Amino acid sequence: MKKTLLILFSTLLLQVPRLHAAEAPCGDDGVTCGDTEICCEHVIAMFSGDSPASPPYVEGECLPKESKCSHFWCGSRQCNSGIFGAPSVCCISTSEEGAIPQYSCAFSELNCPGNSQQLTIRDSQPSRTLRRS
Repeated sequence: MKKTLLILFSTLLLQVPRLHAAEAPCGDDGVTCGDTEICCEHVIAMFSGDSPASPPYVEGECLPKESKCSHFWCGSRQCNSGIFGAPSVCCISTSEEGAIPQYSCAFSELNCPGNSQQLTIRDSQPSRTLRRS
């Protein structure tokens, strides 16, 4: 009897993180994913000229569980994982006001075109840490 209760209790405890993860907000907008979905997040970093145009933020999207979070769209470009890993940042940069934005995928905000602050500590970071699947 004790062994049965222990197994039942252990099984219930293992379900708690899954239930909590389903309720966790996805992205800075706080989207809630369903039971058959996973939360895929990536950072959006915008630069104009040689300086940040806005603070970076985490964009979240709920996708079917069989999806890969390493594949996401950055403007008109699709970011995919490769030999060196998966990019997690969508860089949006313009050379001047009114110019057509350029989209690129990066492993870090430091690698974004237009980021002149590569060797300094920047004022703001994305509001939370990325969850990777």
